[in-house]
Amino acid sequence: MKHKTLYSIIILVIAIAAIIAIVFLAKKPVQAPSGDQNANQQPNSQDAAVNLITVAPTSIAVDHDSYLSSVTGSLPQFPQASDSFNKKISDGIMADVAKFNADASADYDAKLKTGGDEFQKEFADSKNGYYSFSVGSNIVQSNENYISVAVREEGFTGGAHGFHNVFTYNYDVKNKKEIAITDLTTLDNAASRSRAILSKKLAEAANVPKLDQDSATMMEDGTDPTVLENFQQFTFTQASITFYFGEYQVAPYVFGEQDVTIPRK
Repeated sequence: MKHKTLYSIIILVIAIAAIIAIVFLAKKPVQAPSGDQNANQQPNSQDAAVNLITVAPTSIAVDHDSYLSSVTGSLPQFPQASDSFNKKISDGIMADVAKFNADASADYDAKLKTGGDEFQKEFADSKNGYYSFSVGSNIVQSNENYISVAVREEGFTGGAHGFHNVFTYNYDVKNKKEIAITDLTTLDNAASRSRAILSKKLAEAANVPKLDQDSATMMEDGTDPTVLENFQQFTFTQASITFYFGEYQVAPYVFGEQDVTIPRK
């Protein structure tokens, strides 16, 4: 009798354990099959498994403060690149800093002559300097094969609003040469893909179903494949190319700078 009772208790314990296991498995989320894991990834998903920044660039500060203006930020230099490539980056940025200082000084002198005491008070009350310039970099690639970087500048030298610029630099480390957009794709392909994306993007930004004729013409002029300069500003990875269109290039100032990413293939 004792053996029967013990046997019944063991059976009951096993049954309870089985029920608990079933309930636990029912609540556990189901994992997607391995074949579906890439279903929602973007065109540049193949870059996700690759570390594109394996050689860290150095940063050289360009900070400068004066009564008239302030300059903040830094410029990148790449140890795996040629001296001429690094010099092109530093010369370009420092030339823009010099231009900013000259423009700010000219605007100050002009407003001082026309605004007098009222402008001096406005200038003195301004925070973080009346005229300002900042520069920073978005490093897309920096490795033993390629360098791809977007340098962004923004500032104010008087007028109705400030300015925003982007300049890109692309370099083939092993062959020691700069990379042109025509090394990566045709201008016709760049134009057709960019226009398809921009038409939709700008229409959505304007909250209209379709761009009007003037807006469409401006966008098409700014992506004209016969004008190489339209596609000079770009960065790239193994999977994609990103084009940067400056203010007023494909849309009015209110829309700001535009960028478009297309697959390499």
